[in-house]
This record gives sequence, structure tokens and C-alpha cells, in this order.
Amino acid sequence: MKFAPASRIQAYQKINTLHKQLLATSLLTLLLLAVSVFQSWLWLTLVVTIIQCMVLPLYSVLFLKQVTQKLKAHAGLDKHLSVQEMYTLNAFDFEEHIAFLFRKAGFDMVRVIGGRGPDGGIDLIVEHHGTKIAVQCKRYHPKKNPILIEPVRALIGSCSQYKCDFGIFITTSWFTKPALHRTDDSLVAKIDGQTLEQWSKAVCTNSIYTRGQAKALSPSYFE
Repeated sequence: MKFAPASRIQAYQKINTLHKQLLATSLLTLLLLAVSVFQSWLWLTLVVTIIQCMVLPLYSVLFLKQVTQKLKAHAGLDKHLSVQEMYTLNAFDFEEHIAFLFRKAGFDMVRVIGGRGPDGGIDLIVEHHGTKIAVQCKRYHPKKNPILIEPVRALIGSCSQYKCDFGIFITTSWFTKPALHRTDDSLVAKIDGQTLEQWSKAVCTNSIYTRGQAKALSPSYFE
């Protein structure tokens, strides 16, 4: 069964909000029940019992529904996707999908930092064997919007800001010639849409793809 992509961050926020409401309602009903028993208020005891029997189960059902939606979002992202499918994701889910690929590839630590305010040109922080890697993810139209040289240079600058040893620029589109040839390959790897799709397929089938600049997408490159 195929699920439509949904933002994991938004799902987490909804679940956290509902969980807080459920907890607050539970504490309030327990407090009212304790007061009614202590004061021998039969009518209040009856009201609280009704709340416990009707309202709390309803909140529980809603909470479980949100958890199910979150799991569906995971199921839609944690698999191989074509570049066209990646392009249809929203920005949050695209970053989460790239993070999934890095984890699946075997990197020690993967942390998503994009989508939470200004990211300084970095969406993920990836670490392996003591090497800290800054990752920028750009979900551009595969055939219409190339990556210019300026964002690549910005990523190199952000590596210094975040004290990273290396940068990886990942896009669903392609790089212009200046972006490819006027930036130092020893500082940043440039992964275009074709390479991204081939890497995704290799990772999800437990094989290795290290052609060209894709070698930086293998943990062994940093060992």
C-alpha cells in the first residue's frame, strides 16, 4: 500500500500537542475525582466518571490516529524513490529522506537541522569515524532549475561555520559548469539528480555505488 508523503516534523508536532492535551485532561479528571471523593460530592463524582468513560477514550483514539499517520509518513519515505518522486516531496520530507539514505548507507550519526529557521546553508550534519560532514539538500525541478555556483560556495563557507571537515551538496537537478569546475572537490562533493537516484537505488538494495563524486556518499570514503 502506497501512502502519500507527509511531513514528519508536522506529525511529531501534532502528536506532541495531543499528548500534552491528553495528559492535562487526565490530571484534571484525577484531581476532580480526588476532590469529589474527599468532599463526598456525588454529583461531581458522577461527572468525572462520565469524563473518564467518554472524553479520555476519545483523546486516546485521536492520539493513536496521529501515531498511525506518523508511521505512514515513515513508510512513504524509508524506501528507494526516483528523482521525480523526491521532487514531489515537501522540503521537510526531502531532508528526512536524504537522512534515511545516509543512515541506510551506514554513517555513524545523521542529524537533520534544516527546516527549523535559518540553516546557514546546511540541512544535515553527518558524522563518520570522527569526520564531520555538512550536507545541503536542494529539491529543484530535475529539468528546469540547475544549481549555480553561489549556493555551492555558500556551503563551503557554512562548513567553516559549523566546524565541518567536508561538505556534500545534494540536488534533484544538476549543476552548472561553473558550479562543477570552479569549486574545490576536496572541500565539497556535488551530487546531481542522476547520481542521487543511482545512490538511492544502491543503498536500498544493500549494494554500493561510488562512481564519480558519489564516493563521498560511502562511509568507507571517510575511514
